[in-house]
Amino acid sequence: MVQERLDDPAKLVPMYTAMNKLRLFATPGTIGAAEAVLVLVVDTYEKTSTALEARNSHITAHDILREFADACRAELTYLR
Repeated sequence: MVQERLDDPAKLVPMYTAMNKLRLFATPGTIGAAEAVLVLVVDTYEKTSTALEARNSHITAHDILREFADACRAELTYLR
């Protein structure tokens, strides 16, 4: 998220791979939370550097993985 542009789209392949593995087994809530993180990461790469600087304090103040982690924890609790 600190890189100004995506110079190699192949860097996103592991994220899409993980996303599709989740689609095999995860609940819709967990999948939705993971998709939101993926969208945020891709959108961040597409923003101009000035837009990133304006959002930088907002991004660093919030844990972009929090909702996904909470969904994973809820799913694990449900599966136990």
